Amino acid sequence: MNKHRSKKRKLSLLETTLLVCAGLSLVGAGILHAWFKTENGRVQREISGLGNEVKDFNARIKRLEADIIEEQSKLMTDAVLAGPSSPFEVTPANRLNDIHPFSQIKSNEVSGPPHLAQGPALIASSP
Repeated sequence: MNKHRSKKRKLSLLETTLLVCAGLSLVGAGILHAWFKTENGRVQREISGLGNEVKDFNARIKRLEADIIEEQSKLMTDAVLAGPSSPFEVTPANRLNDIHPFSQIKSNEVSGPPHLAQGPALIASSP
């Protein structure tokens, strides 16, 4: 029994072949793992870029929708003002007077402080 313990054990050809195959398999698995990890990072960057593009497109769609609503409201306002039931009537240009904010106030006009932010105002003169 002690005879077997004192003897140095040598690996057989089969055991050496299996160890070399296992080592090569582990090296191959490590290379594949690194490659898959790199590919995963590239795919994640592509997905992130596509997500940013989708956000940009959604923002552009919202801006276009806002522009469309603004144009529609302008058209609807023009249609209401031009319609037969509009409370406004067209005033000819010869009936309009320029009123400057720092001009002298006449006795038949309402007195009050001039509104500088409004600039010259156009009002219809009495017939």
